[in-house]
Amino acid sequence: MKQLAREYVYWPRISDDIEHLVRQCDACALTQKLPIKVLLNPWPIPKRPLERMHIDYASPIDGQYILIFVDAYSKFFDLAITPTISRASRTVELCHEVFSRYGPPEVLISDHGTQFTLGLFADLCKNLQITHLLSPVNHPQSNG
Repeated sequence: MKQLAREYVYWPRISDDIEHLVRQCDACALTQKLPIKVLLNPWPIPKRPLERMHIDYASPIDGQYILIFVDAYSKFFDLAITPTISRASRTVELCHEVFSRYGPPEVLISDHGTQFTLGLFADLCKNLQITHLLSPVNHPQSNG
């Protein structure tokens, strides 16, 4: 746009005026490039084991789902295998098994899967004094 305008007219600060015009133009806003993707802010580095744990289900393998637990400090992981992920009660049972071996984490990060957002899972976190945080919707990479 600037180059085209300069072929026909000139005045001081023509570039600034064209940029201002484009910022105010609704049609230009609809056809502009998509905004630059912002880099993700990394999670703070934990200072001790079980300060923060990430949890998520892996896709089914041979009809079995894998619930993955990863300690953010040590990168130690544990797995629990289950034939179904549709019941929050099964997820709570698996969490109890893992937490009974290592202790509950201070903070637990999960996605928005129904297994992690139902009241039964919230009760587990409340009873074990776990702060449960949900990763942003449509950003699975943010769950550790």
